[in-house]
Amino acid sequence: MPAPHVIDIEALVAPISDDNPVGGDIREDRSPEAPFYGIKDARNSARANERTNMFDSEADILTPWQAVADQADGILKSNSKDLEICAWYAEALVRFEGAEGLRDCFKVISQLIENYWEDLYPLPDEDGIETKVAPLTGLNGDGGEGTLLTPIRSILITDPSVTSAFTYWEYLQARDADKIKDEDEKKSREESIGFKLEQITKAVSETSAEFYLQLIETIQEAIDIYKAYNAELRKHCGADAPPNSAITKLCEELLRTVRFVSKEIVEAYNLLHGEADSNDDGQASDETGASSGDSAPAGNQKRAAAGVGAPIETREDALKQLAIIADYFRTYEPHTPIASGIDRIVGWGRMTVAQLMMELLPDEGSKALYSQLTGVRLDGTDTQKYVVPPTNTNTAAPAPTATTENAAESETSEESSGWGNSGGEAQNNSSGW
Repeated sequence: MPAPHVIDIEALVAPISDDNPVGGDIREDRSPEAPFYGIKDARNSARANERTNMFDSEADILTPWQAVADQADGILKSNSKDLEICAWYAEALVRFEGAEGLRDCFKVISQLIENYWEDLYPLPDEDGIETKVAPLTGLNGDGGEGTLLTPIRSILITDPSVTSAFTYWEYLQARDADKIKDEDEKKSREESIGFKLEQITKAVSETSAEFYLQLIETIQEAIDIYKAYNAELRKHCGADAPPNSAITKLCEELLRTVRFVSKEIVEAYNLLHGEADSNDDGQASDETGASSGDSAPAGNQKRAAAGVGAPIETREDALKQLAIIADYFRTYEPHTPIASGIDRIVGWGRMTVAQLMMELLPDEGSKALYSQLTGVRLDGTDTQKYVVPPTNTNTAAPAPTATTENAAESETSEESSGWGNSGGEAQNNSSGW
């Protein structure tokens, strides 16, 4: 199961007061003790300290961020429900709490959007809704590096309580250094970064399967929450919704990497866990007098519980089947882009026509031409609605038998397009669509 929460989400999203649930705009308080300018100065100091000491392993670059986290927590609970404070809280908390902090901050943002959207600070100004969502745009970046990307890269992928602590970013550096063919250049690179891939591999082997299972589920939960609240923002903001692709892509790459490095550890754990479950099931069958042939194989039971193989009667049924297939490839082939590709298709399938075209069309000219030719407005409103196919009341006919020619073509296609048993790590390949 995912890791426990590291902040009090319920208190952070609770109304400031009955009369004024979102509190006031803390930017209007210009006194020396004003909370907004206090946290802003603390954040600026923390960022400056981090830039100055980026390559100094002895420097303390985390402590200044504690003031940011503490002040953000207090403001959200007592002063104001503000997306900019949430963004700064996320920057600080991910540095301290890793994936758990990422997930929890996304949860706070999601619930604030759900509960207080119209009154949530900062309020729109002459620039419109862009002002309200600008803090979230800053986390992801729009034409530049988002402020949350570096903290995400710094999430630990080994358990510091039992072995050496290594981050996702350090793993990427070691992996790239290990690929260098020239031995002198490789040695020089490893000396400059201060560690080798073998050291990280050893630390991974000393980390428990429970750590990785919890980390994987926590990252996945963070991704799901992030995607959900960005879908909600698209409903509220239309074309002015903040970009989110950089954070989404980085989190998915992090998840693939964690799955990849922990694959053997998790598989060994699952094998032992599966054998224990099988023994327990067998004992229960003996006690009840049921024969072993009466129960379905464990794999079939799991697929049945997930709904795999069930009749597809609606469009949503089909999308859910695709999501289950994506989960399989995410678990067993994290080094391939299959899972992320299916996820993208499922996401497209749940969009309105307008939302889909906003994502697919590359420039404003193309969008305008599409709107002119089809009548579909791309400003967040959609004139085209999906029509549910009529239910087929006739008795289902048996599936047609494939001809020999078609079967041969199918086999040829599978042989030529399959991933086979090829290994490898997560690749930054998200452009295949």
